[in-house]
Amino acid sequence: MLNKITIVIGIIFVIVIGVFLFLYFTQDKKANTISDIATSIRDFFPFGKGTVATPKTNVVETNPNQNTVPTETNTTPPRLREIYPLPVAGSEIFTVGSSTFVRFLEKSTGNVYESKTDKNTVERISNTTIPKVAEAVFVKKDTVLLRYLKDDSDLIETVFGSFATTTATTAGATTTREVGTLAELVSTYLTPNINGLAVSDKKDKLFYMTELDSGARGVISNPDGSKGATVFDSPIREWIVQWPKTDTITLNTKASAQLPGYLYFLNTVTGKQKLVLGGWLGLTTLANTNVTKVLYSFNDTAGKMYLQTYKIASDTFSPTLSTPTLAEKCVWSKKNIDIVYCAIPKSLKGGTYPDDWYKGLVSFEDNLWKIDTVTGTTEQILNIFEVAGKDIDAVNLSIDAEEKFLVFMNKKNFSLWSYAL
Repeated sequence: MLNKITIVIGIIFVIVIGVFLFLYFTQDKKANTISDIATSIRDFFPFGKGTVATPKTNVVETNPNQNTVPTETNTTPPRLREIYPLPVAGSEIFTVGSSTFVRFLEKSTGNVYESKTDKNTVERISNTTIPKVAEAVFVKKDTVLLRYLKDDSDLIETVFGSFATTTATTAGATTTREVGTLAELVSTYLTPNINGLAVSDKKDKLFYMTELDSGARGVISNPDGSKGATVFDSPIREWIVQWPKTDTITLNTKASAQLPGYLYFLNTVTGKQKLVLGGWLGLTTLANTNVTKVLYSFNDTAGKMYLQTYKIASDTFSPTLSTPTLAEKCVWSKKNIDIVYCAIPKSLKGGTYPDDWYKGLVSFEDNLWKIDTVTGTTEQILNIFEVAGKDIDAVNLSIDAEEKFLVFMNKKNFSLWSYAL
């Protein structure tokens, strides 16, 4: 009888010890998992590290192992090509020798990639990560302006980045970066809260607008923000700026269907301002490369959209084009100052334009058109849905110097596309 009692007590003791050990190790494992997750989150977001001050150099991280490029084959791409399916902050098309490249920046990482127009491949070329870039403006092939909200606040940071062509050694010397290796993006911070900018046609100067308590101020500087000089002051705070010709900057009040818009030319030599167009609701504009014509869109009082051109020298207006779109969804030809390429919606849904489109409340389903602004003739050059099998709301159109390729982004998901003309 005693032996049976001893055995039962022993079994109970083993069970208790087993339960204790199970709870102990389970609790420890859970604690470690939570700790690991917390550490991972802190490492991924360099701004969120408590009250410890984070120097600006910590905003930019070097990550040579990160590579999110989708696998692609080195084959001849289709005429309409999705270059990159992930969100892109900006792109530039350029030619080196006989090869044409599209260079672009990924929104989520700030990594820079490029792709040749005759190959269906994408290559990452930088190893410097800047998270959550909202906008990227390429100055030249190896320099870019990055814009993002600091610490998820309302403070806009603008960074001038240049790709390092040399690497420092421990002995203090420098060596040229090998072809095929990733480049570091060397960063310079510009003045905070730049709310609009444009690079000159020669890519050697920058014009930017900063918001003041009394309005806005326009400054011309070097692309890295150095040697700035004020050339414009206005009680109006929000402007859309472009720099189509060396001596002319265009200033368009931000468009709204509820307010009349105005377009001014700013002479970069004399500093004089000239009113070019004004009084139309929802006014958006796009000047051609020699600033002899302006393509503009506007609404009537009933909200109907129109697209026209204005010839500056003769002070004449073209007849209304039969295919309306927003002027900012177009790009002027680089070979013919009278030709413009536009992304034109198949139909305009009910809405208040351009306000609802800016807010993302409505989206367009576009086709690509070529417009002769002298004759007024229009030609559809691409039915996007028919070829791509999906609708695209095309924005940020650009064209190469030889006018062989049209590059654009899809506003629906910020993917990057090209079309061989």
